[in-house]
Amino acid sequence: MEQKLESYFKSLNLGTVSGVTELKDGNSSNHNNYKVVTSQGIFVARVTKPGDLLGYTNLSDEYTILKLVERYNIGPKAIHIDLENFENPILIEEFLDGISYLKISTATEDMLEKTIDLLVATSKVGLGFEQFPFKFTYTTFQTNFKVWMTRMEEIKKTLGDGNQILTDFNSVIDSTKEILIKKDALLTSAPKEFIYNDIHPGNLFWLPREGKTKFIDWQKVSLGNPAFMISLFARRFFAYFWGMDEKEFAAKVIKSYQDKKQVRGFEELFYASMLERAVSDMIWSVWADVKKGVAVKISKADESQYYKEAITLMSGM
Repeated sequence: MEQKLESYFKSLNLGTVSGVTELKDGNSSNHNNYKVVTSQGIFVARVTKPGDLLGYTNLSDEYTILKLVERYNIGPKAIHIDLENFENPILIEEFLDGISYLKISTATEDMLEKTIDLLVATSKVGLGFEQFPFKFTYTTFQTNFKVWMTRMEEIKKTLGDGNQILTDFNSVIDSTKEILIKKDALLTSAPKEFIYNDIHPGNLFWLPREGKTKFIDWQKVSLGNPAFMISLFARRFFAYFWGMDEKEFAAKVIKSYQDKKQVRGFEELFYASMLERAVSDMIWSVWADVKKGVAVKISKADESQYYKEAITLMSGM
């Protein structure tokens, strides 16, 4: 791959390549990332894996989105895309001179505030269907109900109708539906905002020289729920960076976000969104094992961290 990238970058007049390094942390199921150092700068080459048609489409969408959001300075600049002339579809982006949160053990108060600044700035991206054909919208909490039940049916075929995991999961699902249906009027009347969907430590980069945080991997974006991104951020993925438990971290995130931006009914939407995501993850974690044809990792419902999270959230609603 190094020689192929050297030749390709030369053909694009992007400088003489002096080094190519595979970025293991950035690889996904549908593409590989390479850091390419040239005489003109440092770039990331995102190369779709052979035969992955979804990766082909996602890469094209990512290029379009990055161009549309470039003026907001919330992600890398898209330099070039080629869906035909490299050995596989390739997207060339600016290399972000920073560190992934995957490699951070503790973070400062300033890093937290700058990360929430990123979430606020992202929510203000002014894109609608006229500019980009969004595949997903989060405009009602009932969006995922059908997905939940379809996946539960697939789980039932593997675990059996009387399995206690199914019984316990269905009890949580039924209670969650009741709660979210009551919250739906608030969500449907809320402003529809731009959403970066894939918030996790591997997709957040702290850039010390700029003193800010940016997202990488822009293949998943949507429109809708103004509390969706911040609730994803507040869940268990990030609290440990700032030495807080989840409840304390959620309260701190809510306060900081509301200091920067006001949304009617935000706190209510925030906790409803956390519950919806917890139940979605609860189901997905077992369904993913079923789809892979491997043994389900839990033997009872309360071994699922997402099940316990959902129970805790419901108790406060």
